[in-house]
Amino acid sequence: MANTRKPNGLTIVREGMKFTCSWKIIDVDYDRGIQFRRRTNLTAKGKWDAESGIYEKSTSIDFWLTAANYYPTKAKYLTTVTFQVRGRRKTVVKDDVRTEYEWSDWAEKSF
Repeated sequence: MANTRKPNGLTIVREGMKFTCSWKIIDVDYDRGIQFRRRTNLTAKGKWDAESGIYEKSTSIDFWLTAANYYPTKAKYLTTVTFQVRGRRKTVVKDDVRTEYEWSDWAEKSF
């Protein structure tokens, strides 16, 4: 993962139970896709909720959490929302003159 740089400038904006996560594409492009995943403090350890169908030029995504799953309806407090994003782009290996597709490292932000 040395050639593809991870996104940066990650932000989270909350309006009620709606969360808007945004990032900046630092590399030339992510012409082979973007992966986005999120979790809360109540998500099982090591588990992430993945979003699919993200356009390769996207720089933000909205998602909603169900208020009925948290305090005061339930005895569970929402204290943390974390998201990760990474991009995939085409790289050319010059020695072998072949094209490969490489994912960047995950970039992470918590709210």
